[in-house]
Amino acid sequence: MKLKTRLRPLYFVDEPPAGGDPAPEGGASGGSVLGGGKNNEPATNEWDHIEEKFQVFEGEGDAKKFDLLASSKKQSESYKQLEGRMGDTEPAPDDITGYKIDAEKMGENFNAEEFMADESTQGFLKRMHAKGINNAQLNDVLDYAFNEWAPQLIGGNDAMTEETCSTALKEVWKSDEEFSNGTGLAFKALKAFASNDSEFGSLMEKYGNDPDFIQFAARVGKEVNEDSGVDPDTILGGESIEALMAGEAYNNPKHPDHANVSAKVKRYYEVKHPGGLAA
Repeated sequence: MKLKTRLRPLYFVDEPPAGGDPAPEGGASGGSVLGGGKNNEPATNEWDHIEEKFQVFEGEGDAKKFDLLASSKKQSESYKQLEGRMGDTEPAPDDITGYKIDAEKMGENFNAEEFMADESTQGFLKRMHAKGINNAQLNDVLDYAFNEWAPQLIGGNDAMTEETCSTALKEVWKSDEEFSNGTGLAFKALKAFASNDSEFGSLMEKYGNDPDFIQFAARVGKEVNEDSGVDPDTILGGESIEALMAGEAYNNPKHPDHANVSAKVKRYYEVKHPGGLAA
């Protein structure tokens, strides 16, 4: 008949025999490196929570004593100086939904809700939040972007577009007179066929620097000018514009024919150059 034996789990440690020494921490056979680490734990001091540069001590040698009050004061003064250099000490919101845009600073047509909901804005706000930007700082950034930086960029782009358009047109209209006459005819055509001032302004905004459209409008304007049946040379009564402008009647305001001659010259240029001469 076999006797049943019950094995004890390995994690049970036998009690030391009566009167004997307890087993060392590392086990019955000896200690361990990890167990020995208990004797190597760093000592803790009452000044460990304060950075070394702020620690203040009194006395020397064995009489040296940590001054908690003086150390705390030194640390506090340093933080106040840091806050002063940082300026606005308002913390960043918990998340980007905490940002509140001052719509009045951004202009009349600014829609804060649409701006905040835009996907690109969300990415921008996340980057600002990661940098710790607070609400006041964010509004300063947006105020500058919308009211100073963006208008300067747009204005610069418009000027460059106008320059590029002029260069392209001068490849077709070589002289200043041709350029002036062509743009004048285009302007006249646009003004004549636009249904109202609003449409005229809209077309000017869209096509004002489009060289192809301006050339097309100039051809239309030329047709309109010819259809009017006015020949600018007939206005002068057989005289040349150069002779009229060089004469005394045109140059002397007191001459009895000054008003009549001046009107002829003015009318001549209005018909010949509807948009005016280039400056």
